[in-house]
Amino acid sequence: MEKENKYEDPQEKRERITSECKRLVTDAHRLVEETLKAREELDGLRKRSQELEDEIARLQEKQAHLDVSLKGAEQDVERDEAIQEIVRVSSRIAVCQEERLKLAEESLSQGAGIRSDLAVVESRMQTLGNLLTELNNMPE
Repeated sequence: MEKENKYEDPQEKRERITSECKRLVTDAHRLVEETLKAREELDGLRKRSQELEDEIARLQEKQAHLDVSLKGAEQDVERDEAIQEIVRVSSRIAVCQEERLKLAEESLSQGAGIRSDLAVVESRMQTLGNLLTELNNMPE
């Protein structure tokens, strides 16, 4: 806030404080909207991460069955096909795990941004409370 002038007209001071309060409320509202949007994005990241986790589990189960098939394969052709499928499944598992890692990093970043925005909102609301108290304590 600006340095207060001892000789400032009470009406001008009231208008200045009111204007600052409006600015703080508008800024806080914008930050809350951004936070809500970020929260929705974070929920989407979590959902996608869960989908990937489920796919990894399914692929690992398939890989276990392929390992059994490989051990039971009696012909070279069957073995080669099982090995190729194991390689494809293993590759897909690696891709899913890498994507989950990227999602986790993005989620951490998103969460940090949300916490930061909420800290700013809290600060704005504290300043707003102080200004409203000052406004209420001013003589009519």
